[in-house]
Amino acid sequence: MLAGFLKRRFDKSSHRFTFALFGGFLAEVMQMAIILLLARPFDAAVELVKIIGIPMILANGIGIGVFIVMVDSVLHGMEKEASFQAQLALQIANKTMFFREGFNAITATKTAEVIKSMTYVAAVAFTDKDEIIAHVGEGDDHHHVGELVKTELTRRVLSTDRFVIADKRSEIACEHRNCRLKSAIIVPIKLESEVIGVLKLYKKEERAITMVETELALGLAQLFSTQLELSRIDQQKELLARSELKALQAQINPHFLFNAINTIVSYTRTQPDHARKLLIHLGDFFRSNLQEPISEVALEKELEHITSYVEIEKARFGDKLKILYTIDNDVNCKLPPLLLQPLVENAIKHGVLKRTEGGFVRICASKKDKGTYISVLDNGVGMCEETINRVLIENSSRDSIGLRNVDARLKSMYGKDNGLKIESTEGVGTLITLFIPNKKEVTSYD
Repeated sequence: MLAGFLKRRFDKSSHRFTFALFGGFLAEVMQMAIILLLARPFDAAVELVKIIGIPMILANGIGIGVFIVMVDSVLHGMEKEASFQAQLALQIANKTMFFREGFNAITATKTAEVIKSMTYVAAVAFTDKDEIIAHVGEGDDHHHVGELVKTELTRRVLSTDRFVIADKRSEIACEHRNCRLKSAIIVPIKLESEVIGVLKLYKKEERAITMVETELALGLAQLFSTQLELSRIDQQKELLARSELKALQAQINPHFLFNAINTIVSYTRTQPDHARKLLIHLGDFFRSNLQEPISEVALEKELEHITSYVEIEKARFGDKLKILYTIDNDVNCKLPPLLLQPLVENAIKHGVLKRTEGGFVRICASKKDKGTYISVLDNGVGMCEETINRVLIENSSRDSIGLRNVDARLKSMYGKDNGLKIESTEGVGTLITLFIPNKKEVTSYD
């Protein structure tokens, strides 16, 4: 009862040895009191307490204090060891981001070399579902990359998704007579829910795989599995971005092509030189749209693409359409391809040309400390607030597909806060602004 009463106070104490020492003293004092109360004859009880009281109070109090110090020391050592292993696993993970490039012989060998150099294991190996893809350390003269998986333990891990510890050389089952590897831990590496390979940590002594090596191997396997998951997500995001760009490239309105050809035909007799220039612009426009998708292009290249587009539109609509450029001299940013043309097309088609007298579109770019601001301004018919709120929403009007695509690509590359900013007033015009951060400012992606 006394121990239960003192337990909570003991846990909160910052001087656990002193607390345990006096707690032990108190317990022994209580025992002496119980002897005096219950033992008979009383004179004999008093004589007994005189003989054993002081020695038992001191010895047991000090013994309890020393015991608590020993327990605390062991627990502290276990916490320190666990902390060290967690830190070691993270350090290894930071130096072995190779699996973001895929699970293969090259990345596995690089990873095995890092693990071997940072731990006390004798050898590190990786296998896929069929063969050894890396072996670094003791036994590399006969555990060769490319050899088929032979051991029953490895096949068991591949099939059951559970780690296995081999305590004896016979369990490792190496056929080489002079193999010095005598114990190992084998843990699965997974991609989603499927086991795609194993990690092996070897030691040269039997029964040498401790809890430390076990936790380290399990932690590393989990980290490597996470890297592979992230690698697949990166690949899927890249494929998605490419497919979206392909969709944007394929979204060229056939009417634009037909109207462009008709416009050029009308100039062939009266202004053949102008017709030739328009054909060059049309070729440049389609060449940019049909090129193999790349992640970024220079702003200058993107403006050339816009120029090809607007020259054809200006040939169709004459003085009703004016295109103005305000580009600061120090602007030299890179941005995703085909990003600005949909904005300019939207300004022309849904803004300026809906006015009887036409209007202008101004393209601006200015460099700031953290990146480049680019805007497309028109003095067209503008939009109401309801239309502004709806234009970037999925499944809204087909006419806003290009804007939604641009907004989604910006957020995907530069973060959810860096999408399109739209300001518009009915009868006055529309301003669309976007921000391209400097490379060093792009620290995370959504």
